[in-house]
Amino acid sequence: MYASFQDLDILLVEPSAVQARIIRDFFAGLEVTRVDHVGSGAEALARMCERSPALTVSALYLPDMTGIELIEAMRDDDALATLPFVLISSETRPQVLDPVRQSGA
Repeated sequence: MYASFQDLDILLVEPSAVQARIIRDFFAGLEVTRVDHVGSGAEALARMCERSPALTVSALYLPDMTGIELIEAMRDDDALATLPFVLISSETRPQVLDPVRQSGA
């Protein structure tokens, strides 16, 4: 259990350096200082296997997969299946977002 936001290790999966900086600045405003940034789904999965984050925050569109495919890969891996996941997207179409909701994100 985490006592405060400062104790969280967050994995940010965002291909855009500008968007990643904006999101990191948001977390810094919450006093979260441990934000590890990667730019692709493959990098994220590899990093999660090295060290499990307290939370994974991902964009929907990644260069090698979608955030939906990332959460599905996480849920299919026993070691990653229970990790919390947040999807950040401006996408509003239910047919696109329903698989994410079904995964428990």
